[in-house]
Amino acid sequence: MSAARVVPQAPTPDDAHYAGFVSRIGAAVVDVIAFAMLSAGTLFFMQAAVALLSSVPFGDVTIEPAIATAVISFLTVAYFAGCWAITGRTAGEAIFGLRVTRTDGRRVRFLRALLRCFATFVSLAFCGIGFAWILVDRRRRSWHDLIAGTVVIYDFSRYVEVEALEAADVVG
Repeated sequence: MSAARVVPQAPTPDDAHYAGFVSRIGAAVVDVIAFAMLSAGTLFFMQAAVALLSSVPFGDVTIEPAIATAVISFLTVAYFAGCWAITGRTAGEAIFGLRVTRTDGRRVRFLRALLRCFATFVSLAFCGIGFAWILVDRRRRSWHDLIAGTVVIYDFSRYVEVEALEAADVVG
């Protein structure tokens, strides 16, 4: 007997439980820590590569600020927009059981994830008021959610067994 395969089942807007402020902040803290490690590690390896290729001692190598800024900017977009587009969640959101979806429950594609990523800076620009908006919005959306047409929901174990669906001729 083979093991049952599972596939994610997107919640509908009617049964979604919108993620609260504390869960989202907790996920953001985890993401900041993960992203800081990713950025520091990337810059470290860049510095090591320059040292090896130029035969200069590691401690004497510096990465130009413009290059470091460009690399960190790229990593920001790659991490956040990439995670949202591929899995619907970042590492922090996965730990807290959160998922980013479109307002109709469908998955977020890359362009919408990219828009959400850039719109996050709008939420930050006004002293974080865009994040505090979660406290007053009925669906707990921040400004970047409003701009991108997304919601953040609780999604711990929304899976259905494919074999059951195959038996019902729902999946081919």
